[in-house]
Amino acid sequence: MMNNIFIGPLGLRAGWRLLLFVVVLAALIFGMQWMSVRLHLPSMVEHGAIRPGPALLSELEQFLEALFATLFMVKLVDRRMWCEYGLPLPQALRRLFWTGAMAGLAALSAQLVVMRLLRVFYFGHMGLPLFVALHYGAVWLLVFLLVGLAEEFLLRGYLLRTLTDGIGFWPAAALTSLLFALAHTGNSGESKIGILAVFVVGLFLCLTVRRTGHLWWAVGFHTGWDWAQSFLFGVADSGMVAQGHLLSPTITGNPVLSGGSVGPEGSALIYLTIGVMALLFHRAYPAVKYDRRKAAGAVALGPETQAHPL
Repeated sequence: MMNNIFIGPLGLRAGWRLLLFVVVLAALIFGMQWMSVRLHLPSMVEHGAIRPGPALLSELEQFLEALFATLFMVKLVDRRMWCEYGLPLPQALRRLFWTGAMAGLAALSAQLVVMRLLRVFYFGHMGLPLFVALHYGAVWLLVFLLVGLAEEFLLRGYLLRTLTDGIGFWPAAALTSLLFALAHTGNSGESKIGILAVFVVGLFLCLTVRRTGHLWWAVGFHTGWDWAQSFLFGVADSGMVAQGHLLSPTITGNPVLSGGSVGPEGSALIYLTIGVMALLFHRAYPAVKYDRRKAAGAVALGPETQAHPL
């Protein structure tokens, strides 16, 4: 009887594993925050703008929290291969990552071009000298790489893997995407369109995990989109701009199209952007490589890998 409650075909049942993961993660977050207060780390936001140095420390802290919580579960509880949890080291920063990064940059650029044609967005002019721009560009690239790693690994790493084992992939994708959206409600500059867009983007990124088998494409897309948004084009993200952005754009007109003070993620056009990206990705990566695991020690690749389902 006790085995039925606590133990299943994959060892400790998914619900108990999730509960333990959340407890370990919460302890790590509390410890990191206590350390940050003790060290008097500088604020990430100053005069409404995000500073790259403090942002780098903050995102590194969040990634380490997700990393150590996952390591604890993988090594001491699940006792499975690391590659099953989304960040296989042989794939790190290789072709799929850079393909995703270029897709993220291209997707945001295309949306801004459409917004320009609709006369709700103007690219403006370059506001930084060349060498200063190169410096900020490199620093922000590192920051947004950590953003991609932290957010993707936290929500679509251990959580998505374990929820998939318990309730199936798409219910797990919907739940983690809902958590992704709820996490953004704390941003003071967000809007209803922007929050719903975060949920939609979350579902799209889950699709990329399902089709590639891991997180590296999604990390790349997240990195490329955020870097283009905050540094290259200098538009707002949840109402905040980044210090040291390259262009000085202007957003005007109907906020439903322009995104207003939220930025392009607050524009209804983002649904079209992500819809087109999902269709292109579906055609480029038709095979399913990520689903429920059937037995301990193996990732399940069922008959659906021969078809092309979403």
